[in-house]
Amino acid sequence: MFAWNASRARRRPSPVRGEDVHTRPVRDIAYREIVILEITVGEYRARCSCCKTFRSRVEGIEPRAEYSNRVREAVIDRLLDDRMSVERLRLALQRDFHLELSDGFLYDCLDWKVRQVEMPAYRQWTLENFSGTLCIDEIHLGHRTLLLAADSINNFPVAFALVRAND
Repeated sequence: MFAWNASRARRRPSPVRGEDVHTRPVRDIAYREIVILEITVGEYRARCSCCKTFRSRVEGIEPRAEYSNRVREAVIDRLLDDRMSVERLRLALQRDFHLELSDGFLYDCLDWKVRQVEMPAYRQWTLENFSGTLCIDEIHLGHRTLLLAADSINNFPVAFALVRAND
């Protein structure tokens, strides 16, 4: 197993003027292994008087994220496909991937997935493909509940909401 040494996270002088280099650890996922990626990105300063900085991005890793998108996808798969509760999901990911995840991160994964959906286009697609049969369900996730309205014949979600209280 590999353990990240926090002293390795550093800010190195840049070889290019106007650029800084930042290195940080990001957890990834592998069965029964601890995987820590060392991510190095450049930070560039605008040449104009605005003094803004811009960082390069690494595909599959959100800016300033501690976990890769593969970890987020594993959370979503277990919540939605396997219908695991938050507590069972946390235990399964700890057992299988040595991940210690907080409730907040698990709920953030749902928010992350929802932000990926282009809602106007999805609504239009839903209207075009809706069979006319609607099934309503809920998944209890600990302190929150995921409400789902799905087309049970064509097997896709029509609407969803993550709520604190299901009343």
